[in-house]
Amino acid sequence: MKSVEERAFELVVKSKLSPEKAFKTAVRELKRKGDLEAFRKFLRDYYFLSTAYPGRTFRELFELSRSGEYPFTPPRWVEERARRKLAYRKDYWIRVNTLKADVKEVEDALRDLGIEFEVDKDFPFFLKVRERPKLSKTELFRQGKAIPQDKSSAFVVKALDPRPGELVFDIGSAPGMKASLIQQVRGNRGEVVALDISESRVKEERELLKLLGVEGVELVIGDGMHLPFRKLTKVLVDAPCSNSGTYVEDPSVFLRVTPRDVRRFSLIQTRILAEVMRYRPEKVVYSVCSIFPDEGEKVVEKVMKGYSESHFRLYPDRDGTDGFFVSEMTLVT
Repeated sequence: MKSVEERAFELVVKSKLSPEKAFKTAVRELKRKGDLEAFRKFLRDYYFLSTAYPGRTFRELFELSRSGEYPFTPPRWVEERARRKLAYRKDYWIRVNTLKADVKEVEDALRDLGIEFEVDKDFPFFLKVRERPKLSKTELFRQGKAIPQDKSSAFVVKALDPRPGELVFDIGSAPGMKASLIQQVRGNRGEVVALDISESRVKEERELLKLLGVEGVELVIGDGMHLPFRKLTKVLVDAPCSNSGTYVEDPSVFLRVTPRDVRRFSLIQTRILAEVMRYRPEKVVYSVCSIFPDEGEKVVEKVMKGYSESHFRLYPDRDGTDGFFVSEMTLVT
């Protein structure tokens, strides 16, 4: 008889579901309970265990994972393509939504919940916590005063530098985390045109923006490779990507993503960014949650003609964030 964890593993590999969705589906199918945290640890240990103990069954590997600590060992192609040794460490973050609450109010509420935190030195409205924050059932979250969000998003918005009164375009906007942060840092003073190709994700974005008290955002359902606009000024391109930068938060990502997927995403990203550059906007920030140059530096190199460009990378073990590539391009006049 299959365990919940074994069925969830099958769903991750074959159906490319996230660990949480796969686990919930397995529980529902088998009508049994399982251990989500042990399953997440197994996904982290899997690459090492499957190499160190070839031929072992899922159950044997799972029990090995439960009974010991093992080094994080991603597939060889990942570190070769990333051109970097990966370490399994990051911080977790809570964003204080200053459109609805001040930082002290949220700090006091977190203390009452027994959640230890540290105010971030770069962005005072971000709080670093030791463990993955569980806010969904708290009043803080229900009232839109605080929300789990990785600090990498703040670096992206800082690079964009949205000023009060400016019109900003957010391409690939859903589910709206960065659009909401753009409006937060300028107190809803300005407008955002937020485009995404997924109708269901745009619906989610609308609900999130309402929860967070965000105003001045026009939601558009459209294809980033065929933009419906007459003019672009300041643009954030948050392109679809491998999400390889989430490997600490989601250790199953390398079970779902292949080198072929990375090449496919790179093509999509290049086409979206080329479509944006066709409008000759004054400023473009391109960001992807990826550790691979194929989705970052190599994409920008193909389309940056006529622009000055600078970029940086974030890594979980060094910066405490998800892995991100952020490029800032300014039109040369």
